[in-house]
Amino acid sequence: MKLFTILRYLPALLLVVLVKPVCAQVPEWKSVIGMQPGQSSACFVDVQATATDTNGNIYLAGQALGPVTFGTIALTSGGVGSMFVAKWNTSTKSFIWVKQAGGPDSRATAIAVSGSDVYVAGSFTFDVAMGGILLQNAGSTSTTGPRYSDGFVAKLTDAGSSASFTWALSVGANLSEEINALAVSNRNVYIGGQFSSTSLTIGSTQLDKAGSGSDVFVAKIADAGSTGSFSWAQRAGGQRNETLAGLAVSGSNVYITGDVASTTATFGSSTLTVPANGSQEVYVAKLVDTGSTGSFVWAQQSGGTNVPFFKRATALALQGSSVYVTGFFQGTANFGGTTLLSTGGGDIYVAKLTDTNTAGSFVWAQQAGGSGQDFAQALTANASGIYVAGLFRSATAVFGNTTLTNTDASGSSGDIFVSKLTEQGTTASFNWAQKAGGSSARDDEATSLILDGSNLYVAGGVIQSATFGTQTLPGSVDAEVGFLALLTESTSLATNTMSPLESVAVYPNPARTAATVRLPAVPSATEARLTLTNSLGTIVYSQRVGLTGTSTSIKLPLQGLSTGLYHLQLQAGSYYIQRSLAVQ
Repeated sequence: MKLFTILRYLPALLLVVLVKPVCAQVPEWKSVIGMQPGQSSACFVDVQATATDTNGNIYLAGQALGPVTFGTIALTSGGVGSMFVAKWNTSTKSFIWVKQAGGPDSRATAIAVSGSDVYVAGSFTFDVAMGGILLQNAGSTSTTGPRYSDGFVAKLTDAGSSASFTWALSVGANLSEEINALAVSNRNVYIGGQFSSTSLTIGSTQLDKAGSGSDVFVAKIADAGSTGSFSWAQRAGGQRNETLAGLAVSGSNVYITGDVASTTATFGSSTLTVPANGSQEVYVAKLVDTGSTGSFVWAQQSGGTNVPFFKRATALALQGSSVYVTGFFQGTANFGGTTLLSTGGGDIYVAKLTDTNTAGSFVWAQQAGGSGQDFAQALTANASGIYVAGLFRSATAVFGNTTLTNTDASGSSGDIFVSKLTEQGTTASFNWAQKAGGSSARDDEATSLILDGSNLYVAGGVIQSATFGTQTLPGSVDAEVGFLALLTESTSLATNTMSPLESVAVYPNPARTAATVRLPAVPSATEARLTLTNSLGTIVYSQRVGLTGTSTSIKLPLQGLSTGLYHLQLQAGSYYIQRSLAVQ
């Protein structure tokens, strides 16, 4: 083996993160950069989604209007705004390239990256050009009548210092269709959203709406390199409005979340019910991709007793067999055996479900907020915890033992929050919370989160200027400024008590087709959970292992994995550890 290959991975191979016992510290804002609109309140940069690649570059997607600048790159768009995709280099701290669509009204709402392939999805209400590819809006043929949106998904190829559109597909009929979520796995692209048209054809599949509102759809696209084609599509819903807000993929499992308002809504063979009083509930559902088709396996929902009541789901995250969902609620919210009661106009919730393959069940739920309206909009998770972000309008918002104070004490505008939860068996608690924001009469908000090791990247928008710790992001008139900020999390490890998982061994490392993981005996733990993720945070392997009173050795299969650095997380009882594994 060549020496430079070993040295390339050596710093990561030495990384061992112990998380029990830990003295939590609130991370500080390390940096913030802005995407600046022109000197007009009509201009804006709205960041809706982010993703990262194996080199640590950050990709941002959203909508921009007017003259806007991304570092030294200037864009101009008209109408009501155009979708954009931008690449940020975390090493040089500069934007490398920015691409936008041609047309008066398009918006990107989701993005995913795999190698040099960048996938973006969203909606458009007029014909839109993506490079040399023209997508025509199916629902708006009149120049004077109402405009209806269609969904789009596009692939860009990142050449390093530039990018170009490779292919693009649309989803649309006579009324409004939207794509809100996207995930990629092994050149398969999964999209989700809702449709209002009576009938919607996706590829060769016709989906018929159940009622007068909107139904949910999930579709799979096979990426053949220069082209993309729909493989299958599924729908769910009832007589009223159902929406889809989040989607995540692990192997052949596809998980979705959103809102259900119909008195009865079907997700395959599962039926969800909501009282006929204008209320709405949160749902989480699982599909299995068999290759040529996708089918629903189970669906779960929240409940409540206040009439009317509402809950909204905004984001979904996976960690092994655990499914996490976040959003906001007003009134009473039941998640399995946990009941939450909001303290104001709307509180934040984070809930966990466990997937047992054939069923999903809620394990715990936690809430945060104050007397005003508070909203969670982004969620991510790893072996050390669950991270949530959004905005709070309350004068003070409580996250466990941490209280955040709004810059605007009147509660008419929101500040940004970011918070972490850690699990303790069948429950969880807020570990820390951090804020940012300014004194504008409009909301500052976080809309997206990315984890890259100990780095937590937060993206969103602020109005005028905003403060991130000791740093100030300058604003522009009364326009929305897009931002990308960095929090670096650190932990103080106790020196007199060590985790029994400290002696775990992973060998060989680097490895090719397989590695052996030797687990020690862990007091009071009967099983361990192993999760292997790539540098994008995508789970590529997960397994539960029974523990005995002595050490346990298991084989970790690596066939088919791309060359690179992977993160192995092991959890046994209340202990966990993370090791890095290089695959050649």
